[in-house]
Amino acid sequence: MADRNYRSLLASNLAEALSAQSRFDKGWQMSEQAKATAIPDDLDPQARWKIITAKLLAQRGQFPAADRLLGEVEAALPPGTGRYWRPRRWRPKRRSPGSPVQTPTRPGTTCARPCASTTASAR
Repeated sequence: MADRNYRSLLASNLAEALSAQSRFDKGWQMSEQAKATAIPDDLDPQARWKIITAKLLAQRGQFPAADRLLGEVEAALPPGTGRYWRPRRWRPKRRSPGSPVQTPTRPGTTCARPCASTTASAR
């Protein structure tokens, strides 16, 4: 049983890493593997695959399905769980068509390409 949990943990971590590298198809495959190996009544592996799957669904623009999965995670958390354990609702930043700059997701973060905030402060 511990081996199964470990495989689910590794698959969900790998799905997260692949998603961060914009390798969404491989990330999806790993999230499916995490789902298949997660023990049904164990909160941690269930929450992990649901959160990464929600991120991948949001990346595809399937926000209602992503919100449903995050709602399942929130409902399964015990009462009094701190806000740091609760999954954040993720929404991609909307850019105007043809915009050459990428906006950071949070204040103080940097982008892979020059951001409007970093180029403006450099001037």
